[in-house]
Amino acid sequence: YQGVFPVKGNQDRFIVEDIVEFGSPFRFGLEAGSKPELPLAMRCLCKGSPEAFLVCNGYK
Repeated sequence: YQGVFPVKGNQDRFIVEDIVEFGSPFRFGLEAGSKPELPLAMRCLCKGSPEAFLVCNGYK
């Protein structure tokens, strides 16, 4: 199993960046459930672990 944070839980860019930064050793990823969340998740995961997941729910 690998953890992912749902961006809809808190869409503040600074919070999401901190979650990615501190979750990087654990390969913690992000989940984007809407089209506006997707660019935020992609931008933040660039600074995280290369093995972290980006989960996209639904058609974007």
